[in-house]
Amino acid sequence: GVFQLGSDGITATCKRMKPNDFNELTNLISFYRPATMEALERYLQKKEGVIEYKPSNEVIDRVLHVTKGELAYQEQMMRLMKDMAGFTDAEADRARKVSSKKKEDEFMKYMDKFKKQSLDNGFSEEEVQSVYDMIKDSASYSFALAHGVSYAMLTYITAYLKCHYPTEFMCALMTNQRKNGALDSITLNEYLKECERIGVHVLLPDINKSELEFSILKDREIIFGLNMIKGCGLKSLNNLIKKRPYKNIDEVFD
Repeated sequence: GVFQLGSDGITATCKRMKPNDFNELTNLISFYRPATMEALERYLQKKEGVIEYKPSNEVIDRVLHVTKGELAYQEQMMRLMKDMAGFTDAEADRARKVSSKKKEDEFMKYMDKFKKQSLDNGFSEEEVQSVYDMIKDSASYSFALAHGVSYAMLTYITAYLKCHYPTEFMCALMTNQRKNGALDSITLNEYLKECERIGVHVLLPDINKSELEFSILKDREIIFGLNMIKGCGLKSLNNLIKKRPYKNIDEVFD
C-alpha cells in the first residue's frame, strides 16, 4: 500500500538500501527501473562499502555526489554539460530533449561538442570519457529529478501514515481501491494478509455495525462494508442502515 514500494522487488531493495534521508529515498525510486538496475547495484555497493567511491574531480563530484557517482537524473546531465563544456541553458535543455526523444543523430552532435569543449576547458581525457559514457548510456531513459522528488514525497507520506496510523491507513487503502474499481479478490487478499501481518483485525460484515464501505470499529479493528456483499443494492442497504439496530431477523423485514 505504500506508494511506489508495492512490489516484492523494490521492497527488498528498500530493505537493503535502508534509506537514511529523503535524497536516498528519491534515488531508490528513480534508479529502480529496468534500464538503470546496473547503476542501482553499483550505488548500493558503494553505500555498503563493497565498492569505494572516489570522486575524480570537484566539478563532477558536485553534480554526482548525491547519487554516489552514478548518473540518474536529466538535471545532472544538463549541469555536467554546462559546468564541463560551457553549454548554455538552452543548449543543455535541447540536448536533454533530443536524447529523451531518441533523436540520435542530433544528440551525438551535442555529445561530440561536449567532449571537445570539456577537453578544451581542462578536464582530463579520462574524466571526459567517463562522463561522456555515462551521459550516452543513460540519455534515453534518464529520469527528471522533479518527478523523482514528487514521487518520493508521496512514498514518504504514505509510509509515515502506515507506520503511525495503520488502522486508518489500511481502511482508507481498501476503501479507495474498491471505489476506484480496482479491488479484485487477489489484491484484497494481499491487503488482508498485510492487515494480519501488522496486527490490524478485519471483521466480517455485521448488520448492526458495518457501514457501506470498510470502516473502523476501534484501533486495530476494521469491519467489512455491507456493500461488499454481492447482490445487495445501495437503496436497500441505505434503508437497512437507517433502521438499525436490529434485535432479530424479523425486524429486518418489518
